[in-house]
Amino acid sequence: MHGCQGRSRIPERALLMGMATELSGHLGIEGLSDGSPSSAGATDGAEKIQEPVT
Repeated sequence: MHGCQGRSRIPERALLMGMATELSGHLGIEGLSDGSPSSAGATDGAEKIQEPVT
């Protein structure tokens, strides 16, 4: 029983670390897409270019 409990703690930590990595990854991606002027400028520029062309 004691050995099983000790083993169950390892995947728990791995899951927690995996979740933390996923969360930080999502936050990092969101921060880049929201805060990056190049991504916003690219979409705005493409829309503005397409409007006068058509």
